[in-house]
Amino acid sequence: MNLRSHHLKLIIIPALFLTHLLFAQNVGIGTNNPQAALHVFSSSSVPLHIESSNSTSSTISFITSINTAGSVGAFAGRMELM
Repeated sequence: MNLRSHHLKLIIIPALFLTHLLFAQNVGIGTNNPQAALHVFSSSSVPLHIESSNSTSSTISFITSINTAGSVGAFAGRMELM
């Protein structure tokens, strides 16, 4: 192995490692070890609070890669599963 190819390996291997660290991480709120793309952890009885400025409805949608799999919504004071 010549010196040039050795230096190239010293550059490429850390670059691949850093690329993985920068772009392939899960995000954790309240945890240092997220187990999913978004992992929320809290000792509170309300670990997640989502608020809409719409005064009549608010919806959370669950979407697969091909369509909406379902929704949970609040409409005029009542909860609905869709």
